[in-house]
Amino acid sequence: MIEYWTKLRELFDTDDESIPDIFIAGLSGDQVCTIYSWVMSQAAVYDEPTLWHNGQGKDLPIKSVDHPADAVVSGDVSQFHHGLTDFRIGSVELLGLTIGVYPDQISFDYQTGEDWDVPQVAAFLQFLAGVARLAPAAHISHRFEGADTSTPGFTETVREYIESN
Repeated sequence: MIEYWTKLRELFDTDDESIPDIFIAGLSGDQVCTIYSWVMSQAAVYDEPTLWHNGQGKDLPIKSVDHPADAVVSGDVSQFHHGLTDFRIGSVELLGLTIGVYPDQISFDYQTGEDWDVPQVAAFLQFLAGVARLAPAAHISHRFEGADTSTPGFTETVREYIESN
């Protein structure tokens, strides 16, 4: 696992106050719903976020919508983001992640800093491998805040991990 940490370390452990994004793109609507359901089976919604209901023309608490990802895919609600809490992969809690749900992709934001270490990145790679099993053709990429292009080497390192596990 140390070889993956060595390749990805600078994307996670430097406390530069950035909030990079991991994008899971090229998803079908069914895959968006499946991945969101899988994530939420391992985590809880942090705080009391809302989403915009297009038909009702108002914000609703995410927790009041039975299947919020399905509602995004169907167009009933707009894309949304919320924090995750109690998100565990094995015995490791992934801290400070935010999930974004869109009709054809899912994204994850994270705060860089000292919370990220070998076990954290290992758990995150295990998590991304789980996502890849649910959507084998999806494209997994990393971008720093405000960047238009993917971070070099990230997608290749993640694919290398997925293929070896």
